[in-house]
Amino acid sequence: MRVMVLGGDGFCGWPTSLYLSDRGHDITIVDNLSRRKIDIELEVESLTPIHPVSERLINRFDYDGDYGTVLNRFLMQAAIGHPLTVHGTGGQTRAFIHIRDTVRCIEIAITNPPLAGDKPRVLNQMTEVHRVMDLAKMVADVMGADIAYLPNPRREAEENDLNVRNDQFLALGLKPTTLSEGLLDEGRQVAARYRDRVDPSKIVCRSVWRAGMETADDLVTELPA
Repeated sequence: MRVMVLGGDGFCGWPTSLYLSDRGHDITIVDNLSRRKIDIELEVESLTPIHPVSERLINRFDYDGDYGTVLNRFLMQAAIGHPLTVHGTGGQTRAFIHIRDTVRCIEIAITNPPLAGDKPRVLNQMTEVHRVMDLAKMVADVMGADIAYLPNPRREAEENDLNVRNDQFLALGLKPTTLSEGLLDEGRQVAARYRDRVDPSKIVCRSVWRAGMETADDLVTELPA
């Protein structure tokens, strides 16, 4: 099958492209490489080494205050002996999925298209949800880390419920990899292996959401929990 991957140089797009290509699909990547430009401008690096046309083909592992996902940040912080930074109460709920399941979900979706005339389908690509405080405790227990509660730079509710279902993917054959079944351990290994590449100055969130934003410098995309 011919597949176009939009954002194929990104965290999800790159492994998706590799996986589908390995499965025999004809892949075309479309990407303006803007994230690499942002990395250069902000002097932010993936924890894992990313180079153009690298034979290692490794995926990025973001941990910085603007782009790093909460799990990546916790794993990296624990790996270097830094307290896990929970912003606000930690009552925010987040969805999680192993990147292996991400690419598998894409394959399931493209090989099971809707029939002609059917309504578009919305498929929730996730395998489990956790509150940030619970995730921090999970990582802290496994890696012997401390937890630090900091002011929340985001304008959001202190707690929220996230009600999502992935019944359709499960019915189509997805067998999820959960945090307890390997995701946490794999991420821990990556963080420990590349901890010498950590820039401690990027750990704490320095961008904030606040009322009355009037300049582009004040506007930041979604911040990590």
